[in-house]
Amino acid sequence: MTARELPDWLDPTPWLATARSATARDVARALEAAHPQEPELAALIAPAADGLLEELASRARDLTWQHFGRTIALYVPLYLSDYCSSGCVYCGFAADRQIPRRRLEPAEIRDELAAIRRMGIQEVLLLTGERTPQADFDYLEAAVEEAAGHFAAVMVEAFPMTIQEYGRLAQAGCTGVTIYQETYDPDQYARLHRWGPKRDYAARLQAPEKILASGLRVVGLGALLGLNDPLFEALCLYLHARHLLRSYWRG
Repeated sequence: MTARELPDWLDPTPWLATARSATARDVARALEAAHPQEPELAALIAPAADGLLEELASRARDLTWQHFGRTIALYVPLYLSDYCSSGCVYCGFAADRQIPRRRLEPAEIRDELAAIRRMGIQEVLLLTGERTPQADFDYLEAAVEEAAGHFAAVMVEAFPMTIQEYGRLAQAGCTGVTIYQETYDPDQYARLHRWGPKRDYAARLQAPEKILASGLRVVGLGALLGLNDPLFEALCLYLHARHLLRSYWRG
C-alpha cells in the first residue's frame, strides 16, 4: 500500500489543497459555519488561521461546553510493561533499544492502582508495548480486571487485538481503548516501523473498528504530529473518525 492507495474514505486529497491555500476570509467563513465538515476543517487548520487563534479557541470552547458541559476529566496513565517486539524509529521502547526491561507483577499492579485511587482519581489508562510473551493478552486482561475493581473507567492503550479479545477486555471491565495510527501515510509508516507486528499498517488502521464492533463504546484515535505533514494527518484523523461514526454512531 502506498500513499496513493489509501482507502477512498481516508483520502484527504480533495481538501489538502484547501488546507494549504485557504485565506483569512476562508477561515472566518469556516468559523461561522453551523455544521463544519471537511472543507471547513481544511480552512481552520490552514496557515492562514494563525492570525485567528483566539477566535478558534473561543469556538472550540463553546463547542466543548455544548457537548460536555463545564467538566474536566482527569486520568492517570499506568505503564504495565516496557517490553516490545517492534522497531519504531521514534520510540524509546523499540526492541533494539538497550534499556533495562521489566513488567509490573500482579502484586505491584494492585499496589499502584490502590495508590492512584487514594489520590481521588477515578479513571486509569493501562499501557504496554506491542504484544510480547512478557506482556501478552492474558496479562493485560488480568490487569484490566484488577483495575476495574478500583476505578469507574478503565482505558487501555496497547497492541491491536481481535474482536474477540476486545470483547473479553470489555467483560473484564475495560471501558475503552486508545490506539494511535501514528501516521496515516502508508509510505512514511513503512519507513518508521522497521519490523515487528506494528509494521502492519492495515492491522493498525482496522483496530478502532474492531474495538467498536466488540461492543466497547469508547475508542481514542490519534496521530503523532511531527512524523509527517500535520495538515495531511489532521485531515486523515478527521476522516477516520467520520468513517467510524457512520457505522458505530452510538460510540
